[in-house]
Amino acid sequence: QIYEVPDDPVALVAGNAFLRPQARLHLPGHVYSVRPHPTLSSDPRRVVLLCAGHSFGLMICEVDRFMDAAEAPGGRWKARTPHAQHLIQYDHQAAHASVGLQRPPWSSGGRQFAAMSASTPSQPDMLCVRFSQQATAPENCYATDTEGHFMLFQVRYDPVADSGRGGVRGNIVRAYSAPALAGVPIYSFEVVTQKMLEGRRFSPLLLSTVDDIVLLFARDHVVRLASLQRGALRVDLELTGLECGNYPVRGTMSPDGAYIACGSENGELLVWGASDGK
Repeated sequence: QIYEVPDDPVALVAGNAFLRPQARLHLPGHVYSVRPHPTLSSDPRRVVLLCAGHSFGLMICEVDRFMDAAEAPGGRWKARTPHAQHLIQYDHQAAHASVGLQRPPWSSGGRQFAAMSASTPSQPDMLCVRFSQQATAPENCYATDTEGHFMLFQVRYDPVADSGRGGVRGNIVRAYSAPALAGVPIYSFEVVTQKMLEGRRFSPLLLSTVDDIVLLFARDHVVRLASLQRGALRVDLELTGLECGNYPVRGTMSPDGAYIACGSENGELLVWGASDGK
């Protein structure tokens, strides 16, 4: 379900405004993560979403909109139907084999990964998707799957593929080699490159050597701060002390890049220093 946020900030603060339903999308399975394309969704006439989930992997959804001048004072945006959907297909076995990745036989919770995605033996479920924060690569997005892989995709408009039913297409660029995370599925992650830059936690020169900086959340009682370095995922900092063996937890980084906070299954909220992990 897509909702429109009212433009009146005063009404939002006062609690007099409500989210308006904009469009309802139907996908083949459970949707675990959704992100709007940072540039292709900047035009109010179109919303481009990248969806990750069960039984379909990655799906691009395009919603075209038009301004109905007869609706409300000043008009109102409405969604056209039907909505265009395009499945990102890729040879995940070849991509993973290129960096020496194999289907892991175990999980931190003692369950087989194969059982988690038994309905899609050829392609694992996608758990989380986030777009890059590099100004030079807004079409780059990252995705993780149930087999513990971290991958880079490109999602861009292809005029050749546009036949009136959407022209946004995606393709895989690389799978990151991550020996430290072999067999550990990343249920959620956040791209924190801009926060690290704004807090001057590393220099712009260093940024030229990495794709992005990410916070990784798994179900193995560890939060990780890692850098994506042209095909390799390097864990720079491991944060411990939390409990997350049964349910995936999520956290965040402070705007200045100084602290990392995350919840725990035991009801605690933990805060670490991003520089030393203490």
